[in-house]
Amino acid sequence: MRNIIFSLVLIIISCNKVFPQTNPLSVISDPTSLENYLDGMMNDHLKSKHIADAVVAVVKDGNIHLKKGYGYSDYEKKGPVSPDSTLFSIGSIPKAFTLNSVMQLAAQVYQWRGPNRNGIIPETGLLKAWPENGPELLWSFKDLGEGHTSVGPAKDRLFITGLEGNRGYLFAFDYNGNLIWKVPYGPEWTENYIGPRSTPVVIDDRVYLQSGYGVVYCINAGTGKTEWSVDLLKEYGGKKVTWGLVENLLIVGDKIICTPGGLKNNVVALNRLTGKLIWSSPGNGRASAYCSSIYVKHNKTELIITTTDGSVIGIDANTGQAYWHSPQNQGNHIHANAPLYSNGIVYCATEEADSDNGLVALHLSDDGKKVTQLWRNREFMNLMEGFILRDGLIYGSVYEAGKWLCIDAKNGSVLHSFSGLGDGIILWADGLFYCYTKKGEVALVSADRNAFKIISRFRVPMGDGPHFAHPVIHKGKMYIRHGSGLMVYRIS
Repeated sequence: MRNIIFSLVLIIISCNKVFPQTNPLSVISDPTSLENYLDGMMNDHLKSKHIADAVVAVVKDGNIHLKKGYGYSDYEKKGPVSPDSTLFSIGSIPKAFTLNSVMQLAAQVYQWRGPNRNGIIPETGLLKAWPENGPELLWSFKDLGEGHTSVGPAKDRLFITGLEGNRGYLFAFDYNGNLIWKVPYGPEWTENYIGPRSTPVVIDDRVYLQSGYGVVYCINAGTGKTEWSVDLLKEYGGKKVTWGLVENLLIVGDKIICTPGGLKNNVVALNRLTGKLIWSSPGNGRASAYCSSIYVKHNKTELIITTTDGSVIGIDANTGQAYWHSPQNQGNHIHANAPLYSNGIVYCATEEADSDNGLVALHLSDDGKKVTQLWRNREFMNLMEGFILRDGLIYGSVYEAGKWLCIDAKNGSVLHSFSGLGDGIILWADGLFYCYTKKGEVALVSADRNAFKIISRFRVPMGDGPHFAHPVIHKGKMYIRHGSGLMVYRIS
């Protein structure tokens, strides 16, 4: 008689292991984000590992927060897997444990601007006000060299890049501020606003980054040895752009999403373990425009959404098929803000242009293969500082105007503005906004549909050059990079 197992085949995932960089309760409080994350991970690994079916359950404190089937219970009839009724053979047990390990491995990634790349950092227990001179400075480092990258946190260390001469260096620190090692990785951008501009992203024992000259590097997190590198300009016909190729690489399962900006190979997915091509997309055939792409699960369609020169584009995350593009302009061809996605709507922001600029809202069709413009706000001109969507409201600053806006996400209308703080970068964590201005001031801000209110503020004490690097909030600490200086503050 055939042996069957019901519950043991579930991939039981401890949230503390799968989401080690965040407060797990904050992550699972957003069911859509959790399901999007698991869908991308599971679909990728079922294909790469040739697994027909699986069931996943996410459990916290004995409560099931999500359970879902993947693949087919009957492949020939394309019968879906049910987490409640599908029967698995006893041979499925090793499969479950293998996938559990894969999930834990993949979850070691800390994406740029937070788990969903939307500037919302799921941490709790943070200070609700700072001392007059700012929060406690735990440690600092003043010799990074020129650069504009943020830190890339990992399990037991963090990574950041800098420039010495004409070469880029990767630094590894422990969380007490001790330099573990620094290694050169290759030529780095020295033509304007010199220094590295791609924040390292870490998954398990590998660090990924891109130079301003369009070379993607995979570096061993333990030793600093380069495992592989790919020159996007040479291999995929990428285009050199005015301020260097700038992209904070997106990791989706075992894929790295890159934007060479070539006519044929506009956006590509590389195997993160080997650097080999998985798929290539023609996109809109226009140059890379300093944008960091996002992964979206919209109904049954998985998308990569980014902005290249002249338009926002939507691409199939599994095949690279180009589905749609919508006009979006900026006078200097700079589209440095990552798009945001929420409830079937994509939001993108750029700065000054003759037309099709500012903040735009695009409504995705049910299948995700078409978009319709809902509204456009040309007062919200934000170059590269990011913006936050929270509770139906959009918050951010107007470039070089010293003005912050609160916008109704339903129709794009400005609800109110605030001029008591210079324009700059914005993050959200534990109920408050963290603003880092281009003049080097850091502010803790409360805001809602009625008003902005500055709670605390201080000025960063070290570093040089422009304040371009986005702060990182990780495990109760705030990491701020200013030129050659790195400062780490206790905010919990």
